[in-house]
Amino acid sequence: QYATNKVFDRLCWRVREREKWVVLGGNGSGKSTVIELITGDNLQGFRQDLWLFGRKKGSGESIWDIKKQLGVLSTEFHMDYIDYADPSINRNAASGGGVTNWEVVLSGFFDSVGLRGCAVTPSHEQEARRLVERLGLQ
Repeated sequence: QYATNKVFDRLCWRVREREKWVVLGGNGSGKSTVIELITGDNLQGFRQDLWLFGRKKGSGESIWDIKKQLGVLSTEFHMDYIDYADPSINRNAASGGGVTNWEVVLSGFFDSVGLRGCAVTPSHEQEARRLVERLGLQ
């Protein structure tokens, strides 16, 4: 709740194993708020009757315990990639094409924006190909 406005009233959202979800809506519709309540980036989530992965939120899990089980692309991270990939902003960006989708996938192994300074191994590439195929993203 913000001031006197209820943002959500009895929201029930069950996500089952292997399901993929996207949160869509216009500016100011609450997309980021929903995700932040779940991940713990919005502390109001700890005041709600919210259950994640079979545990009541706030029962001892860390934000990182929650986030390691989710695939969330934040606006901030997305914007960092745009800046990283834009040669007019980042002189180290790839010439002519910015960052490739494949580099974005591989950067997930390093929790990084881009691959500068990261040692991608054949096993990283093999695992990335397996995951891309499993998710049907090829």
